[in-house]
Amino acid sequence: MLSGLFGEDEQAGNGSNPKSTINKSNVPCPPRPRVQCGLAGISNQGATCYLNSLLQTLFLTPEFREALFDLGDKDLGVLEEKDKPGSKVRVIPIQLQKLFARLLLSDQQSVPTIDLTESFGWTNNEELQQHDVQELNRILFSAIEDSLIGTRGTNLISRLYHGMVVNQIICTVCGQISESEEDFLDLTVTVAGNVDLETGLYNAYCEMESMDGRNQYRCDNCDKLVDAKKGAKIRSLPEILTISLLRFSFDFVKMQRFKESGKFVFPQTLDMSPYLEEATSPVKYKLFSVVIHRGGAYGGHYHAYLRDVDALGKWTTPEEEAVQLPKDPSTGEVDFIECDSPVDLIHTILSRSPAKSLSVDKICAEITKQTGVSWNKRFKRNYGSIHKFLDKHSDDFCVDTVTHLVSSREITTTQKEGLAGGCQAAITDLSPEEPIPDNKRTQSPAPELGSCWFDFDDARVHPIRERDIQKTYSGKSSAYMLFYRKECLVRPPEAMGDLTYGLPQNLLAEVIQENEDIHVQRELYDVEINTITLHIQFEDTFEFVDGLLRLRTQTPKTQLSLDRRKTVRDLKAAILEVAEGRIAEQFHIHLMKELVAGYHLYEDISGDDDLPLMRTPVDDANMLFIWEGGKINGQCVPTGVACEPIFLTVIHGHPQSELSDGFPKNLTLYDFKVKVSDRTCIPLSQMTLKKIMGEGASQKLVEFQEDEMGSTLKDLQMADFDRFVAENKNRQSIEEKMILTNTKVVLFIENKCTSTPVDGNRVTIRLDVDKDTSVAEVKILALSKFDMFEVEDGGRLRIDHDTLGLRPPLHEQLTVEEASLTGGTTLILEGGQSPASNQLTLTITSTDPKVDAVNMEFILDKSSTVGECLECIKRRIGLKEDRWHLRKTNWFGEATDVLDDIDLALDRSLVNDGDHLLLEEGRLPPKGYIRPCVVLYPTLEEPYQSDINSGGMLSWITSGIKELLRLNQTPSGETTESAEPLTIGEVEVSLQDTLEDFQQLVMTLPVMADLNIPTIHFIRVRLIEEGQLTTVLRPATQTLQKLKLKSCCKIAIQVLSREEKLSASEVVLKVQQRIPETRMYSSPHEVIWDTSQGATIQSLKQTLSNALIIEEQHLHLAKHFPRRYEWLLIQEQQHQQTKKHNQKGKKKGGQKCNLKNAPFHIRDGDTIGVKDMQFDQMKKNDFATLQDDYGQMELQKVVEEKKKEREMRKKRQEEFGGFGSRSNRPEVALTIKVDNFR
Repeated sequence: MLSGLFGEDEQAGNGSNPKSTINKSNVPCPPRPRVQCGLAGISNQGATCYLNSLLQTLFLTPEFREALFDLGDKDLGVLEEKDKPGSKVRVIPIQLQKLFARLLLSDQQSVPTIDLTESFGWTNNEELQQHDVQELNRILFSAIEDSLIGTRGTNLISRLYHGMVVNQIICTVCGQISESEEDFLDLTVTVAGNVDLETGLYNAYCEMESMDGRNQYRCDNCDKLVDAKKGAKIRSLPEILTISLLRFSFDFVKMQRFKESGKFVFPQTLDMSPYLEEATSPVKYKLFSVVIHRGGAYGGHYHAYLRDVDALGKWTTPEEEAVQLPKDPSTGEVDFIECDSPVDLIHTILSRSPAKSLSVDKICAEITKQTGVSWNKRFKRNYGSIHKFLDKHSDDFCVDTVTHLVSSREITTTQKEGLAGGCQAAITDLSPEEPIPDNKRTQSPAPELGSCWFDFDDARVHPIRERDIQKTYSGKSSAYMLFYRKECLVRPPEAMGDLTYGLPQNLLAEVIQENEDIHVQRELYDVEINTITLHIQFEDTFEFVDGLLRLRTQTPKTQLSLDRRKTVRDLKAAILEVAEGRIAEQFHIHLMKELVAGYHLYEDISGDDDLPLMRTPVDDANMLFIWEGGKINGQCVPTGVACEPIFLTVIHGHPQSELSDGFPKNLTLYDFKVKVSDRTCIPLSQMTLKKIMGEGASQKLVEFQEDEMGSTLKDLQMADFDRFVAENKNRQSIEEKMILTNTKVVLFIENKCTSTPVDGNRVTIRLDVDKDTSVAEVKILALSKFDMFEVEDGGRLRIDHDTLGLRPPLHEQLTVEEASLTGGTTLILEGGQSPASNQLTLTITSTDPKVDAVNMEFILDKSSTVGECLECIKRRIGLKEDRWHLRKTNWFGEATDVLDDIDLALDRSLVNDGDHLLLEEGRLPPKGYIRPCVVLYPTLEEPYQSDINSGGMLSWITSGIKELLRLNQTPSGETTESAEPLTIGEVEVSLQDTLEDFQQLVMTLPVMADLNIPTIHFIRVRLIEEGQLTTVLRPATQTLQKLKLKSCCKIAIQVLSREEKLSASEVVLKVQQRIPETRMYSSPHEVIWDTSQGATIQSLKQTLSNALIIEEQHLHLAKHFPRRYEWLLIQEQQHQQTKKHNQKGKKKGGQKCNLKNAPFHIRDGDTIGVKDMQFDQMKKNDFATLQDDYGQMELQKVVEEKKKEREMRKKRQEEFGGFGSRSNRPEVALTIKVDNFR
């Protein structure tokens, strides 16, 4: 198996698209329509390129496709009945039919194979594991053969693909021929040492190997070692001949695999008669499929060159094929990230350049800019460096040897249309009238129908020339499998070009309905993805004051939904409709943004009424300003990015005061001084302007120089929240210490006290406060700004952190600085009581899903004890049981230390403000004590215990317990077949008490007291581990501490029908006997196995033989491992294998098998499966049940999910972390699961 050779090596770019797009994740994206050639690809599920190549080959094999379509419901069954017991539904052939029908008619660029791979039994991410296509070919055909047993298609695979090879040894002395026939699905031909296919076939099936010297052959006729000749002959050939090329070899010097990339020629027409055992006339085959492996010995990718035998597709010359560049549906332009063809990508980049040419460096930079991933990371592994790529594709690109500029060679009309369709106005200057270069090669004529070749590369399908097959003779991208059809297989004329030929009506109707659904989905998607919501602001609600747009009143914005494909004229009409007479018919539309410094206007989009909105800067959730243009309140309003306002603070005057406002960033420093002079009344000639630089203790004042007065605020790198000091140099200056310690902070307060947000956006205000301002004062200022007088419990503030989300409520006695509130911090104003200085806020989550407590918030005194905190939590949640405790978590939210000292204060327990605690089930006992939960379990019957009296003197008690457990199962009192455990209470006991003391306490529990059990010797005490009964606790005189019992554990109690005093050598087993010829077991029985004479297999068999009344020689045993859902055979061979492994280098001895040791580890509570081989001889070693199968599937699913996560993580690291040395992938067996139809 060579699965490690075939990894997916394509590198997909994961960069972010620089263009703004609509993110509507709730809208499913419909599949893309078919490409120009009319043939559909197959989607890659992760690493299924090997499967896709083989499936396309089978699909374009008419004889296989039509034979499969010929099988109806009577042969294959109905898919809807596959889960019915006893139904024989051939799922794999049905899913192949559906896949082929979609490949014929579905209006999709690529068809998914998820349903097919699920029919393979691939439910645990097997699609992420790479495999060998030659191995898949054999396994898939075997699965199809097994699936078609008993149908009219039983001989489908053997008729089309099976041939016969005979291996012969000829004695050179007597001439006797010894031969053995061998069936084949494919002929293997070695590439190494052969120059072409004919030579390889001749060496494999015509040449004879001499057997002489030390390699002589023993002839039965001569009865001695003789010289002989050995070889293989082809006895019969199939209609479809499959040839596997052995390209991978092993270097025993370097001890590593390598790929034979030398030239190996194969013909289009192959005459197989020279290689047949007997042939009187030519046996000619014609090539129709070449499966190609691109890559090396430890990684690669599959695609296939296929001949369209039935002319199902539309072939065009590769130069004239329309380039199908993917579009971004939100913009209609090329989606560079989705473009997986470097030829198309470079063509498009060059076409968008004004000069239609760029240097190699510029091309690489543009690729990185548009896709977010460099050429080396995305394409180098598959296509080499960009220089080598351009040299190899000299037919597509021209590199000027003088200027080193790259340009596209002549682009045909069809290509131009394809590019222009993907990127509007991308190639506007190209026209059909452009002269054709003299050096343009003459186009070869189109091939005849049935002789057109296409490249099937997963989802991408495009036409190729027949001569392109010659490129696969050698190199890293070389032929790996060849498929030939007999020339005598002539297609009927009516099949040529008919996509519905041989297609059953039910599949045709299914695909037609699917296409209709896809078309509806595309229409809905187009509407949904192109609908944008705009927020409209009108001029009459704004005023222009001090160079800034300001709202006159807090009024709600008007919302407007529109299709982005409509024009500006449609937008204007919609605005007039919602304006309701507030504006004149002629108006301007500007983009508007709310900045820190206030509102600002940007581009005017109302100039061209016929311009589509998608060609304008308008995007979803944009704010538009509707006005007459030019002036507001008689003042000119500046627009554009250049004059964006920035929020600055100027400290000035005695006593000290502040001026905080927005100033255009294109304002020069001199003009800024003028405005400050006007606003502060400091004469310009007497003003000095300084900037506060740095943060915290490193702050300092820096005075501006005269040569900086002509620089703009943007040039000086001014930003929001920058602070300045303006002083009159003829008056007493403000002390620097006073300035730096009394600066203000700008906060944003969001109002969440209102029940319903205004138009989906809550009202937010800005507050300028001193660092010494208390949180309580900030709250009062915010309430005043919001015009609110009554808030629930006075209201409180909490930080809305960008990454951590909502933080705990702030303590109101803290100052802004003490609460770590910095400039630009967003606070949430909400109803509720704020914590006092001696209180802390905790969030609680219950680990029990039945308890509705997730991130529930509590405010408690720091001096409260852990016990008081627990009681407060229980009261709020409504828990009355005294069986809960608290546990701390780390910053990941993972459980850490248990708060076991309930008398310790929260602050002394290292519980801090904002901590998250877990509420867990289990009552904490005092120190030195445990409080286990006691569960009453039913006692299993001994084998053949048929009546009450035979079970012991107190068997009536155990019968009563079973009845009690059954009645406890359902609230209505309805009884069921099995009895379930019953929790009967908790017992608090000292760890220094003995097991006998514990049993006495259990006897006092109400349920146990009502049973009138004579003595504690009728009670068995066991541990419960992961829901299973395990160790029987003994002896009764042992302390609980030495028995290693822990607090909050669960203890099982079983009431016995007779007294029991188990010794240390006795093991309590759960024994189940297999029902013959089924996968089920009879009811379990309890058997006590005495190992005092040795825990041997013979001893166990003797015990079970006596208990079950089965002769020892007919017993077949296995131990069940419930966590792994596996059965381990209990037999000497298994023990001997383990002993040989563990005793290497030790002396041999007569050591007997001890079942208490590895690998069996038989303990109390283990389940032993028993087969009576006298009546159950089928599948001797199979002990598994359906539950085991399902359990293993779930475990495998978990394993594969983890593997998938590792693979995805590794893939991301390779894509963005370079492509250095790579570890070889682990080899995993390829399997396809098929039901038994025999």
